[in-house]
Amino acid sequence: MLDKPLPDTLKLGLNSAVSLFNTRSYFEAHEVLETQCWQGLALTAEKLFFQGFIQLSAAFVHWQNGNTYGFKKKLTQGFQKLDGVWILYGKPTQLAGIQLKTLVQEIKVMLEANELPIAPLVIHPFLTD
Repeated sequence: MLDKPLPDTLKLGLNSAVSLFNTRSYFEAHEVLETQCWQGLALTAEKLFFQGFIQLSAAFVHWQNGNTYGFKKKLTQGFQKLDGVWILYGKPTQLAGIQLKTLVQEIKVMLEANELPIAPLVIHPFLTD
């Protein structure tokens, strides 16, 4: 469950993917999420959570290439999954070590715009003391 500590393999994969994403290595983040986190999970909220991040990474590959259609399509798909998981867990501020509330809100703003964003999205980890 995403509201409990992740198993080490998923946590390492997610941390690596977030780091890659935040340095604009979107394709590499996509690959890490797919191979280290998503594959092998049963169809659960966890799988949808990671699939949402995979689609978010794919959206920003399209962003780098200036492909507005591909960006919007993948961003919408990722948003639907991440927003669904966020709602399923009762709209918490953070989930699986990610500031999910902020992320969902920022994606929604991007979707409401009719053009590619000037600046990329940053995924903020949830930090504890």
